[in-house]
Amino acid sequence: MLRHFLVAALFLLVAAPAAGAPLLDVRDPALLAAVEAAGWSLGDVLGTPGAVTTQALAAESPGFRALRDTVAADVAELAATMAQDGRPLEVAPRGETGRVIDMGWFASPIAGFALSGIVNRLDRRDFSNLEGMNDCGEVRLLYRLFYRAEPGRKGEIRASRLPVSLNVVFTVPRPQGGDCALVAARWLAPQPMPTGEAFRDWLLAGPLVRSALTLKQIEINAQIVRLPSGQEPGFGGQAAYLMRAFAALPGEGPAQLREKPLENTPDVDRIRQDAALKAALVDYVKTSLPAIDTGVFHLPDELSAKRAIAFSTFGSARLANHPFTQALEGADLGTHDYAGLGLIRDADGLRERLDNASCAGCHQGGGTAGFHFFGTDNAGATSDYNRVLQGISPHYHAEQPRRAAYVEAVIAGREPNRFRPLSYAPAADWTAGAPHYVPAGTAMACLAGTSGAAFAQGWSCGHGETCQSLSGNSKLGVEIGQCMPARASEVTAGLACLRGEVSSGREPYLDRWREIAQINSFAERPTLSAYSCRPSRIGVPGGLAYRQCSDPDRAFAHIKAGEVPAEVCGLAGGKGFDRCVATGDFAACQQQAMVRGMRPACGRDSFCREDYICQSLPEGLDPAGKLGGQSADEVGFCSPTYFLFQMRIDGHPDPASGGRRKAAVVSR
Repeated sequence: MLRHFLVAALFLLVAAPAAGAPLLDVRDPALLAAVEAAGWSLGDVLGTPGAVTTQALAAESPGFRALRDTVAADVAELAATMAQDGRPLEVAPRGETGRVIDMGWFASPIAGFALSGIVNRLDRRDFSNLEGMNDCGEVRLLYRLFYRAEPGRKGEIRASRLPVSLNVVFTVPRPQGGDCALVAARWLAPQPMPTGEAFRDWLLAGPLVRSALTLKQIEINAQIVRLPSGQEPGFGGQAAYLMRAFAALPGEGPAQLREKPLENTPDVDRIRQDAALKAALVDYVKTSLPAIDTGVFHLPDELSAKRAIAFSTFGSARLANHPFTQALEGADLGTHDYAGLGLIRDADGLRERLDNASCAGCHQGGGTAGFHFFGTDNAGATSDYNRVLQGISPHYHAEQPRRAAYVEAVIAGREPNRFRPLSYAPAADWTAGAPHYVPAGTAMACLAGTSGAAFAQGWSCGHGETCQSLSGNSKLGVEIGQCMPARASEVTAGLACLRGEVSSGREPYLDRWREIAQINSFAERPTLSAYSCRPSRIGVPGGLAYRQCSDPDRAFAHIKAGEVPAEVCGLAGGKGFDRCVATGDFAACQQQAMVRGMRPACGRDSFCREDYICQSLPEGLDPAGKLGGQSADEVGFCSPTYFLFQMRIDGHPDPASGGRRKAAVVSR
């Protein structure tokens, strides 16, 4: 059944890049399913072809077992630590107990890993060259955990993806007697552009030709713990994400994997306890300032962690996601001459630059639910109420012009610009050397208060908006805010309405978020705004500007063709949603559990704010086809991340049988 599901490619829907332009990635789920069926399943990659389910992978692949067992040990260790601190975790939660991932998903007859993206990372050669490798970058295949159980009693689809992603990294060896321009040219879209099966075949014969790729490593990013909003009312819920990397060992037969250090992620605990390691880290930073400023550097393995656990919500303001700040106190860095650097201007900027290059800092600074590429849903892959519209993060989107300019420069024989922006920076024009940033959109990240002084390069908010602080942390030197309307009369649905501060606990899951006030534009709310401010405790981090949908809103009467509006009548949770969560079988009740409410619109170049995700509008909401003449795949709405079951580890059936779990009523 899973194999049939994977190969259900709808070739007529496959989108292609413009002819003559470099292909940067493949996102279309139909094309990805076709590529996977042609020899690029996870089982194929691991040397166990035919192993489609995680049950089969666990039985046949020693590499997959090594990964699974390492993750299981990490999960057990965190769960035991949290239990000692009075935070017990359960797979099937009762009341407001925290949720922990069911490791049964890694050996399930109804689950597998589906190819969710293919990414051209020619630019990664800058990093491999630091390790003494003379290659031409990487090709990355992203796989996401999913399951498909038997349909429900009423024929409802009982299938979903889960917040567990594998990044399978291949290096691209330099062609014998050639240079990387030949490799870059493999990604040039041919003229005329192929379609359907021809497009798949072009990928397989060019960028994905197996003999030109070498398996380097597999990285995992997995949500392993989720604490509901009832337990974490200030944060509106919390989640922990495990990040690990496993090197592929050389040899014949099924792939063998061994854990390896994470890139640019210091081992904070060891460094704090070992004065020699602390001195080595300080010395490395002092002697590597130009490389750190550019964003292309390699922390020595002896200083690096093999595991990182990132925390959300308000991930950009959590000390746990700033490992260099934890390891390096203010006095450790001493004084430096920052005048000759292109980005960093002071010690706060240096620590933030380092933190943002770490695994946790990058993913929580500019990611969506801790991920940068999580893919979209093919038709019939899940409930209509559980689909994402945008399968990439704001950071990934902003990176596209830089990556395109890099590939084009290599093809033309020019030296590419090697500078890497901060992960929360907006898109930029790269034609003039240094990046020229476009103004950040509404609710997108900005440098709050005096934080802009830490960097030589900055960006502004769009017209009529200011950078407002939402969540400060006194232990961090740089504060990330959001671009917000300056006046209440310009407020639209879904914007943050609460300002607060994070206090860092002894452990990250003991952090607290304390509300300080409503943000500036809501100070005038009683007279100038039609929106109320919904509190964080209902599962909306930072609060949420809310109003009910009018009849014209419900009919999408105000949406113009070709535009993504500021707000749209989408879906909201409620008590029915909480009861649905408790069933452990969301597909059977989700449609009846949702109510309509105004939400921010998203789509194309419009993204959601931190801790929110762009959800697809169910087709049933627009029976008259009045969505501005657009398809439901062009306009979506922003939901709190964990309102989508595919972005949470709980609310799903039993991985062993696909049967329904039983639990008491719980919250978001």
